[in-house]
Amino acid sequence: MRKNREKEILNIFLTNKEDGITLTEIEQRTGISGRQIRNYIQTLNAQTTENFITQKNRYYKLCRDYRKYLSVFEKEDLTPQKRVYKIISYLLSNGDGIDAYSLAEELYISKSTLDHDIKRVKKRLESFQLRLISIRDMIHLEGSEIQKRRLASYLLHTENYENFLMYQSPDYIEDTYNIQEIRRKLQIIFSRHHIYVNDYSMNNIVIHLLITMDRIQKGYNLHESNPDISQNIPATQIAVCKDIQEFVSCEFDIHILNGEFQNLLLFVSCNASAVDFSFVNRQNIRQYISEDVIRMTEDVLKKVQDFYYLNAFDDVFFTRFVIHINNLLHRVKNCYNAVNPMSVHIKHSYPLIYDMAVFIANELGTKLHIALNEDEISFIAFHIGSFFETSTENKNKLTAIYVYMEYYDMYRLNLEKLQKTFHDTVDIRYALSIQDFEKAELVYDLIISELPLPSTKTYIQISPFISEEEIQKIQKHIQQYMSRKKEVEFEKLIQEFSNEELFFRNMKQESKTALLKDFTQQVISLGYADQSFISDVLTREKLSSTSFHNGVAIPHALHPNARKSFIAFLLLDSPILWDQDEVSIVILIGICYDQRKSFRQIFNHLVELLSRPAVVQKLASITEYKELLHTITAVDV
Repeated sequence: MRKNREKEILNIFLTNKEDGITLTEIEQRTGISGRQIRNYIQTLNAQTTENFITQKNRYYKLCRDYRKYLSVFEKEDLTPQKRVYKIISYLLSNGDGIDAYSLAEELYISKSTLDHDIKRVKKRLESFQLRLISIRDMIHLEGSEIQKRRLASYLLHTENYENFLMYQSPDYIEDTYNIQEIRRKLQIIFSRHHIYVNDYSMNNIVIHLLITMDRIQKGYNLHESNPDISQNIPATQIAVCKDIQEFVSCEFDIHILNGEFQNLLLFVSCNASAVDFSFVNRQNIRQYISEDVIRMTEDVLKKVQDFYYLNAFDDVFFTRFVIHINNLLHRVKNCYNAVNPMSVHIKHSYPLIYDMAVFIANELGTKLHIALNEDEISFIAFHIGSFFETSTENKNKLTAIYVYMEYYDMYRLNLEKLQKTFHDTVDIRYALSIQDFEKAELVYDLIISELPLPSTKTYIQISPFISEEEIQKIQKHIQQYMSRKKEVEFEKLIQEFSNEELFFRNMKQESKTALLKDFTQQVISLGYADQSFISDVLTREKLSSTSFHNGVAIPHALHPNARKSFIAFLLLDSPILWDQDEVSIVILIGICYDQRKSFRQIFNHLVELLSRPAVVQKLASITEYKELLHTITAVDV
């Protein structure tokens, strides 16, 4: 509460910085007593090296150099990233530009801090073909209206990430709209015309409509497109857009005409589909999707299965994925950029699944001569992830033996309960009586027994009528065993794929690309790969950055084309700028075709290990390979 009062008083001084203001006037505006106001002024002055607020006779005003102290009172909820979004929002809302000093005051930051933020804004604008122009301390956003709307869409999706489905008007939109009511009306319109729209697409359409209405209200209209794209849009989707046009006109007195209507048509056609996946299967899919798209998708998925050593994708996955690829190609054809607000989260929370999606994006790009952005890659990752979540075949199961005492087949109750409970983690391959078990020579990971076994055996003993407590004991044992098994396998692979000659320190290069070329060339010179390996690593990096926002990057080739599988380590005393991040640990992975199955284990384990700040911090200071090897193999994951 006190902090809020201080900010309230500070705002009053900022709006009266030239003439000053009396205590009486502040009392009238705030309802705070004169004594309390003096205390707040003392608190504000105590935070700066000279009096931030000065007094002359009855008048209080900001000191002459007040701007250089504004960063002291920076808004607590505005991180550097949030300030970037705030600046972009101001630029989009003010077509005539913004005064830099007024903007700094609005954000409670110094002009030098603002200059640093502006550099971040410029970097963010690059992918939108927009640029900042500064003339006499006035900052202008320059570029096409359609690109500004793309930027606004990015802003709203990013702001709204934590609550994916928007429920209230975001800060950027000046007018207040009933979002839930707009969504409900749109759902009625789409249902009326039998058009299928999933939750992600509906959210995109709602955001698009909000931006369209806001920009029209502010006087920023789109000109009519040429040629008329309605010639290529299905009649049902045109009818949907006409209904939306009428709804917006009647409800908000905003008129979507000419170029605005053309843009709405394009947007709806890229987010809505007459194909509802729930009615499509492997047998009838050719009624909805062209043969070329089906065959191309089959070919790409076979390559994914081969490279990542996966079991075959099932028919349900294939059907949904073909529909997704068909919609994706329609978006690309119409130069429409899908926005996925969860893109960064997916990339860093599910790195292997995301990597598979990058592989698919590259295959599609090569076949069709297109480039897919990280949002589209993330949507592909959704599908891959959902398949892994439901598929037990691609999960590493433990093999187990169940040992029982023969008595009227009573053991079958326990066995059925165990198989049902642990079906996705344990494959109980054998159920043996104690007599058969003593004679058997079998390979397995785990023994579950109703009877005590010789002390030479490691096993879990349960009762003939298994309890919930025993189920939990088995679950804990399985987790510990699987964790240890992964660590042993990783340690074996590290020792096989890495050695002292693959440990490097401090390659001095100006850029990420130059560093990658130098690093890969060093590995090539040691005989681990051919020259083509460099271009394969750079192609993978171009598709999506391999930095993990924690000072670590794990670049690797798109294909298993190394001569010998390897893991090379590069530690930098001075971090290098890796796209948006500073990186001081670079781990280069190369896999030969015959050992491609190992990539999943290595990649997953390294990412999980290096997600721990303490491990990253320790690795950054290491100077010898033996110490590095000990560090990455001694940590439990």
